[in-house]
Amino acid sequence: MEPKLAVAVFVLFLAFAACSANHHRDPSVVGYSQEDLALPSSLFRSWSVKHGKLYASPTEKLERYEIFKQNLMHIAETNRKNGSYWLGLNQFADVAHEEFKASYLGLKRALPRAGAPQTRTPTAFRYAAAAAGSLPWSVDWRYKGAVTPVKNQGKCGSCWAFSSVAAVEGINQIVTGKLVSLSEQELVDCDTTLDHGCEGGTMDLAFAYMMGSQGIHAEDDYPYLMEEGYCKEKQPQADVVTIRACSVSSQSMWIEWDWMGLNSKQVKLLKNFFQSHPIHVYWE
Repeated sequence: MEPKLAVAVFVLFLAFAACSANHHRDPSVVGYSQEDLALPSSLFRSWSVKHGKLYASPTEKLERYEIFKQNLMHIAETNRKNGSYWLGLNQFADVAHEEFKASYLGLKRALPRAGAPQTRTPTAFRYAAAAAGSLPWSVDWRYKGAVTPVKNQGKCGSCWAFSSVAAVEGINQIVTGKLVSLSEQELVDCDTTLDHGCEGGTMDLAFAYMMGSQGIHAEDDYPYLMEEGYCKEKQPQADVVTIRACSVSSQSMWIEWDWMGLNSKQVKLLKNFFQSHPIHVYWE
């Protein structure tokens, strides 16, 4: 059986990490120099200070150092290949791959609450007949100023909120020319009819919440806590970003929100839409 994609035609960002080989050797980008590779213990100490790492015991510190060295070796070997992307040290450099996957990855789909309305059934892909035409080799919305800096959800299962917010941040910048970091915490706290905060949710429901609640606050007005909190009412003095679903109109800017079933062979049909607005995609 072919894998299925759930797609909300409205949103998403594909970021192709193409870069020059010079970045591979820039310590300010990757977090280490060639000299550091010969002295990993010294690099580990400076990295620990930078990221505020505190360990419960010397034994744990030694275990984390061994993981750090393995990750550093993998990063250095990857960067020597001069591929289309590079790797660097971040706050997770002392975390093993399987440990990271168990703690941070995996979509937790929201389960319906008793008495709650059901979500819509995916429909046929309405753009199947679209002609691809002449397309660019790639589209990188970062270089167009439509992507905010990388955020950290912590161990709260709120990837659904980050994903939907990132898409709205992008379409808002494309429409208005202004890039505003928006509030994932508002979705975690307030979008609770079908979504479940740190216990999981879905992006289509998050979009529905934003359409039905007069938009979403900026992150500065409703900052992220990495845990569930109490829902705050809309602040009259605060700016909010709103989205709406409407028909295509030649007289106005429009944003269409929908979700549908799409098999892997049809993904190429979405290329037309990557040029003008993001497409939100996740794997089930």
